[in-house]
Amino acid sequence: MVESAAGEAFLGADGAARARGPLLQAAEDARIHGIALRPPAADGVADADAHVHVPAEVWAGAPTTFGDRFAPFVAAAGPDGLLLSDGPIPADAPHENLRAGRALVTAA
Repeated sequence: MVESAAGEAFLGADGAARARGPLLQAAEDARIHGIALRPPAADGVADADAHVHVPAEVWAGAPTTFGDRFAPFVAAAGPDGLLLSDGPIPADAPHENLRAGRALVTAA
């Protein structure tokens, strides 16, 4: 998730984490696997400091479908964006996925 520092400053880290819970659950219920947001700058161009969070479970998916699930996040981040895992990468994630993820990011 991407949120403003002001929101966390207002709610505190624990409050911000609690506030995200219902939103994350609603997204999961709707089978939304991730949201990429590139906020426009004053001139209407996407902010170069965009953050894209990849759901951690994407890493643990089948190697045959990993590229199809991961590529949209790489594209949304663009060449200047920041691509983050939304939580720790599962310990049982196939190594093929890690290699494929690196290749997709390097090729972008």
